[in-house]
Amino acid sequence: MPKSFVARILWAMAYLATMFAVAASLVRARQWSQRYLARPEAVTQWRQWQSTADNLDGQPRHPVQRRRPVSDEPPTLVVLRDSFPAVLGVSLLIATVLFGFVMHLAVGAFAGEHGSSRSLLASGRGDPAGDGLDLKDRGDKPPGSQTRRK
Repeated sequence: MPKSFVARILWAMAYLATMFAVAASLVRARQWSQRYLARPEAVTQWRQWQSTADNLDGQPRHPVQRRRPVSDEPPTLVVLRDSFPAVLGVSLLIATVLFGFVMHLAVGAFAGEHGSSRSLLASGRGDPAGDGLDLKDRGDKPPGSQTRRK
């Protein structure tokens, strides 16, 4: 099997494991919110906080006026119960972008001499000017190979 095929399989497995971890975490958070935040005690605490926040508005110690939350239930419960597909989709999209970015960085970091343009320039091969001529064809020296005069 070619090396690149094995690497692609490993990256695909890492991607699937990451997406599974994100989805499983969100499902557990949803279950937790439905189990604990839907209880009457939690709803009562939420309503107490709402009334306390209403009483704080306009006091000298709290000069910032905030809008009263309109939900009668805790916002975490409402979002994870009513908008779960959207939360899951956006979370997976963000995780995919971050995974792709980290994968790109890792591939570049581990590319070594074969995948690095710096190593091509240091070896005398490559086209830093973009004019189609190698450094050897132009007679130039690669960057960093100039000798200093004393």
